Amino acid sequence: MAGIISPVVCEQEAAQRPEAKHIFSRAKLVEVIKHWEFKYELLDKYAKDLAVKNKHWEVSWSYHQNMVITRIEQREAVIKGLTQSNQLLVQNNAGFVRAENGWQELINQKDSEIMGLKQEKESLSHSPSVSTNWQEKYNALKEESSKRLEEKKATNVESVEKDNKSLAERIRKDMAEKREGWASLRKLIKEKFQKIEDKKSHLQEMSTKVLAVKQEILEGSQGRKQPGGEVTSGPG
Repeated sequence: MAGIISPVVCEQEAAQRPEAKHIFSRAKLVEVIKHWEFKYELLDKYAKDLAVKNKHWEVSWSYHQNMVITRIEQREAVIKGLTQSNQLLVQNNAGFVRAENGWQELINQKDSEIMGLKQEKESLSHSPSVSTNWQEKYNALKEESSKRLEEKKATNVESVEKDNKSLAERIRKDMAEKREGWASLRKLIKEKFQKIEDKKSHLQEMSTKVLAVKQEILEGSQGRKQPGGEVTSGPG
C-alpha cells in the first residue's frame, strides 16, 4: 500500500545507521518493529474493510437508486391519476350545474303553468255556464267510458266461454279416443289370454295322451315278459 512503511525497510534503515546502534538497544528495535507491524496489519484490515464496505455500498446504491426511481414513477402515476380524476370531476360538476339549471328552468315553467291553471280555474268559477258545460262533457265521457268497459267485459266473457267450450269439447273428444283405445287394448289382452289358455289346454291334453300311450306301452311290455320269463327252481 502506498504511503505505508514496511517493517523490513525500517529494520534495514535502522541497521544502516551507525548512530542507531549506540542509541537503541536490540530489544527496543524489536519493540518498535512489532509496533509498526501491528499498525501495518491494522491499516491492512481497515483497507480490506473499506473495500468490502465500498463494494456493499456500490450494490446498495444501485438498489436504492432503482427503488427511488420506482417510487418517483409511482408518485408520478398517482399524480397523473389524481389530475385525470380532478378533470373528470370538474367536467361532471359542469354537467351537474347544467342539469341543475335545466331542472330549475323546468320547475319555473311548471310553476308558471300551475299559476296559469289557477287563474283559469278562478275565471271558470266565475262563469257557471262554462263550468256546467265542462261538467256535461265530463259526465258524457264517463258514461261512454263505462259503456265501453261493459262492452269489453261482455266480449271478454263471451271469449272466455267460447274458449272453455272449445277446451271441454277437446277434452271430451280426447277422453272418447282414450276410452276407445283402452277398450281395444282390453280386447287385445283378452284375446291373448284366451290364446294362452287354449295353448295351455292343448298342451295339457297332449301331455295326458302321451302319458296314456306310454302307460299302455309299459303295461304291454310287462305282459309279454311275464309268461316266458318265469324261472322255477327245484331241489338240487
